[in-house]
Amino acid sequence: MRLVENRKLLAALLGIGLLLAVTGGIVLLQSGGGGGEPVLEIPPTLEELAEQYPQLAGLFNDATLGSVYKEFLIAYHEGGMEAARELAEQRGLLNQREEIRITLVLDDAQYVPAMSEELSRAGITVEGSYQERINVGVPLALIEGLAAQQGTEALFEQLTQMEHVIRLELPAPRRSDGRPRRAAGGEGTSLTGAAEWHAAGLTGQGIRVGVLDLGFDGYRDLLGRELPASVAAASFAYGLEPDGSGEVHGTACAEIVHEMAPDTELYLAYYDGTLVSMGQAVDWLVSQGVNIISNSTTGVVGPMDGSDESAEMVDWAAAQGVLWVNSSGNAAMEHYRGLFTDSDGDGLHEFPDGTELIGLYIYAPQVTLALNWDDWQAVNEDYDLYLFDEEGNLVASAEDIQNGTEGQVAAELILGNDVPLGVYFIAIKAERISRPGMLDLYTLDAELEFPVAEHSLGSPADAHEALAVGATEVRDDSLASYSSQGPSNDGRLKPELSGPAGVSSASYAPGVFDGTSASTPHVAGAAALVWSAFPEYSADQVRDYLEAHALDLGPLGPDNAYGYGRLSMPSPPSVEIAGPPVLPTALPTALPEATLVPQPTAVAVLPGEPGPEIKPGEEASLRLTPLLVLGGLGLCGGSFMLIGGGLLLWVVGRSARRRGAPAVAQPLPPVRPVTPARPAPAGPVGPALRETMHGYGALLAPRRPPLLLAPGRLTIGRSAACDLVVDSVLVSRQHAQLECSPGRCTIEDLGSSNGTYVNGRRVSRAALSPGDRLRLGDVELTYQAGAGAPPAAGGAWLEFGGRRQALSPAGVVLGRSHDSDLVVADERASRQHASIDLQGDTWIISDLGSANGTLVNGERVRERALRPGDEIRVGDTRIYFRKE
Repeated sequence: MRLVENRKLLAALLGIGLLLAVTGGIVLLQSGGGGGEPVLEIPPTLEELAEQYPQLAGLFNDATLGSVYKEFLIAYHEGGMEAARELAEQRGLLNQREEIRITLVLDDAQYVPAMSEELSRAGITVEGSYQERINVGVPLALIEGLAAQQGTEALFEQLTQMEHVIRLELPAPRRSDGRPRRAAGGEGTSLTGAAEWHAAGLTGQGIRVGVLDLGFDGYRDLLGRELPASVAAASFAYGLEPDGSGEVHGTACAEIVHEMAPDTELYLAYYDGTLVSMGQAVDWLVSQGVNIISNSTTGVVGPMDGSDESAEMVDWAAAQGVLWVNSSGNAAMEHYRGLFTDSDGDGLHEFPDGTELIGLYIYAPQVTLALNWDDWQAVNEDYDLYLFDEEGNLVASAEDIQNGTEGQVAAELILGNDVPLGVYFIAIKAERISRPGMLDLYTLDAELEFPVAEHSLGSPADAHEALAVGATEVRDDSLASYSSQGPSNDGRLKPELSGPAGVSSASYAPGVFDGTSASTPHVAGAAALVWSAFPEYSADQVRDYLEAHALDLGPLGPDNAYGYGRLSMPSPPSVEIAGPPVLPTALPTALPEATLVPQPTAVAVLPGEPGPEIKPGEEASLRLTPLLVLGGLGLCGGSFMLIGGGLLLWVVGRSARRRGAPAVAQPLPPVRPVTPARPAPAGPVGPALRETMHGYGALLAPRRPPLLLAPGRLTIGRSAACDLVVDSVLVSRQHAQLECSPGRCTIEDLGSSNGTYVNGRRVSRAALSPGDRLRLGDVELTYQAGAGAPPAAGGAWLEFGGRRQALSPAGVVLGRSHDSDLVVADERASRQHASIDLQGDTWIISDLGSANGTLVNGERVRERALRPGDEIRVGDTRIYFRKE
């Protein structure tokens, strides 16, 4: 067999090369990199920088502004926009739209809508908001323009001085806990005993599982095969579809859930890694009535005691009856923990070997470094974090001010993009402290010199209601070396279960799916099997069942590595297959207010194994020579194999194309309709629709006034540019198009993610007949021909954007929620904003406690009788009351 035709051999060659390169790097790290520790030069303090750059002094001393943005200003001042842009790209500030990413934290969530509007008017992209947070993108061109007119600091100065803004921070990313690799992997269904449940007819019937993740690329190609024939998919990442992230991780997780429980309904929620996006996705999943949420992502900024915002999301979902299953993380070898020690009084932390640096080997071009410490209530102990290269040159720093100001966190964060692989060093400096603090250092995608597996959890695995899952090797049930361990920082058992990793996956083929990411959906799928067998169970009872039947591994009894043990399903119960369990409420409930300054924690330090002591000098160099040679050979050999394997695969690809045998994608299988938790009809807010009463028909929805159709072509979708705007994340931005003429309407799908259905059948184009049932995403409508289009009830209607909406004598609720009769797609509108009711012959409008008030003819009202021609304002949407 010719080498270029053996793709598996070439992929193996690449895998071995990568392994050699990383191993060689770690050997070099343990040997000190050949030159011992570099001589450090700690950069100037913010006070010193303020003296150096007097025009920026105000911002340098402003605790509201994150330190990475101060670095951006220095780069701009020194080298102009080109230098500032380069730094922004290296430090994770720049998005794909050439904008600087910022999260604004406000002192009160009620001001978020007005603030979002003000930012938008200023030319800033508002990506989304959740509770007190707003994610924005500030165009580089806007920064440059203001700098030319008002000075380098102009834009950031304006943002920090906005009323109610208490912090401008770098959005802390969450990462997936997957580790694709080349290995021989088994399948989780047979190992865990799930296959026996399938044989007994228990396959997760009637259970809904939500998969929360950072991307679902390729999921459409797997529908009807490795995934159900139909799934509901929604995106909460600005401007992106669920399969538009370039990441297959979530698809691989969904595969495992489906493999474990093939008859569950799957809901895929794509979020961008930020707390804002995550909160929106969780709200949606709960609103869809999911029983279980499977989340194989974690963050490493937080107290890790179950009190941060993401943990609160978990506990809130659990209060709605949802079982939340979360990966513990992959940070066991990427975490250090120790009490701050400074015997020489120079302010620098001393690591286990007595030195003031800890070495790490960065093995991926993107790295996340996070330092947390135990001061999350007062937040007036101040530490800083520094990254140096092998020569002692400063690569990056995080020097946020912690002085007890509202909105601050006891953490420092460094993000690095396109970081050259190799040996680096970290230093931790106490800028201003009153006591030694407990330090937790995370170095994601970088192996540490002195790793400490204990307390290496990510959040929200630390949540009180999260069922945290560690990873075991599928081949022998040993604990995976990377699997994050507990306890939580308030002393609770974590993880509670462990599950198999290193299993095959269509998404990662020909490799296998490794990491606690793979373990977590095994447990979520098993929970679906249990719940379908015992529909009367609560989420806690399902959890107890899984923990009680786990295979105890490691020390006798529960421990902070395996939890209660590896997932193991007992013999299937002899029960009659029941219908679906009582689902948690499908109606979204407001989240509790986030605690911005959680309680501190105090736990004993559990040091890791000390690394080799490295002493400078000739004798040390002689002892290190074998290790240096071994490390160097590993790096060289690994690099050679990676380059050679990559070139050969390139040759294979070109050869295959020349032979005219490209891989052909299979056609998308038909999608089975998914019954929504509740209907959510179209919200009639959009550009002009010239409504006529000449018999063009109407779209009807249960308990909603009719949507009267107009002649010509009308677009339906989530975008505000559509003629009929549907406020639902399951509806694509440009979902479908209606074309109406007297007595006839035709609907055409516009390449939507979740399809357009007529009478339960997915269509690309169809002529409509009276009574036809339409479904777009989770929106259900009935088409009624022109002759039967109902007139405005009670002779009254609302007009907005050129549209006419009939009023029902039973009353109409206006608001942003899907449950409103008239859905207003306006960020400044409250979920239930106002109501209009018929009392005798008079229509009365009543404000329902909205945040921004209900205005009639420019005057804020609580209740008022409406007269023909009155202008009603809901948020920024103007609506006119008409009456015959």
